[in-house]
Amino acid sequence: MRCSLKTQGDGRLEFFYTFLGIVGLITFWFVFTGDRQSEESLQAELQRASSAITPELFVELKALLDDRKKLAAIKRLREETGCGLYVAKQIVDAI
Repeated sequence: MRCSLKTQGDGRLEFFYTFLGIVGLITFWFVFTGDRQSEESLQAELQRASSAITPELFVELKALLDDRKKLAAIKRLREETGCGLYVAKQIVDAI
């Protein structure tokens, strides 16, 4: 006797698995084709944010990093320059 997950004459389980497959494909589509900034716009934002760093801000960021407060440094840079999270992280990593 074979064990089968599909119930006799009832297509609800088959519908459920089909529905899960469709939801999985839609999720896959959104994850890998989501709205991403182009490389040029990221470089432009990186250049703009880098040029907006004053010597005082650099010293403040360096002090935060010396105290092992990387997240606080990223937050402070974002507050001061208005740049995005990715760009702020790239700049803080470069300091």
